[in-house]
Amino acid sequence: KISIVVIGILVLLACIGFPVITGLVIVPYAAAFYPGYLGASGLFAADTILMCGLMFVILAVLVIAAAAGSKAGRQLKPYVNGRAVNADGEFLGSLGVYKEAKTANYYLEEYTGESKLLKPSQIIALIIIVVMFVLGIMGVLV
Repeated sequence: KISIVVIGILVLLACIGFPVITGLVIVPYAAAFYPGYLGASGLFAADTILMCGLMFVILAVLVIAAAAGSKAGRQLKPYVNGRAVNADGEFLGSLGVYKEAKTANYYLEEYTGESKLLKPSQIIALIIIVVMFVLGIMGVLV
């Protein structure tokens, strides 16, 4: 729950700062490459502020709802595409036997299980984020 609220607050800050980012980064870039570009005047500025204001309101409602919600959440019965599910959450299988409805990796658990894939996927994601950040800075500085 706390991670959703923190990410939501960061997105709200980005919404507030977007008109400034637009004025300092996007408009000068567009003006340099497109002669006659009007820049942050007139309708462009009003549209940007209106769009960011609308996003801010929608996201603020979502963040407040996430912060005000209960920690436990709701327990829902499993939905198995209309199959018959009993009170224990088991569904009637194809051979007339009730099976537990669960989402799990049944195949090659020792190779593709969450415990095996979590660390490599985090490392790959971190590398991608760092590379994109460096490329973004290089693009701004060039």
